[in-house]
Amino acid sequence: MFSPPVSDAPAEVSEVTRWLLAVRDQRDRAAYARLFTHFAPRLKAMLMRAGLRAGRAEDVVQDVMLAVWHKAH
Repeated sequence: MFSPPVSDAPAEVSEVTRWLLAVRDQRDRAAYARLFTHFAPRLKAMLMRAGLRAGRAEDVVQDVMLAVWHKAH
């Protein structure tokens, strides 16, 4: 279950911003899963429009999302 992050962010931030803050501040795995679900298909589609094949685009998405998790720690 997602719990609001403990931060000084204004209450009117977007849901995605709350997920980012939860990952950054609490290492919240559920929030990270939501970020992945939200951004992975969008990033893959963008990469494929730029000319990458599906398999390579998926690899890049995995690398990017893993970097997000690691940078939060």
